Amino acid sequence: AQKQAFSFLRFVRQNDKKPVELLKDAMPKGRPEEVFLIAMALSRAEVKEAVDALISSLSDAAVSDDNKGAALTALHHMTGRTLEFKVDKWLEWWKKNKDGFCVELIPGDF
Repeated sequence: AQKQAFSFLRFVRQNDKKPVELLKDAMPKGRPEEVFLIAMALSRAEVKEAVDALISSLSDAAVSDDNKGAALTALHHMTGRTLEFKVDKWLEWWKKNKDGFCVELIPGDF
């Protein structure tokens, strides 16, 4: 599984699309593992845009519950926060913290 994850991360980085665009594309139709791995492949510069996309996906009816779960896991790893599926709480937190936000990649498994 780890070898497959590294291959996928290489694919994300070598793709013509920005990783954030791949993330947005994967939310409604990708597998949860893809959503999480794309989010983890983002550079520090791309994370703020990704956090916006991940938070938005939590209230998107086109996004499966599994992918919403992957988005929550990615948000936790990026922010160190655990706010569950409470989109209003994520939006409130992000509004207060976006400008000074610094990536916190939390160790853990998907």
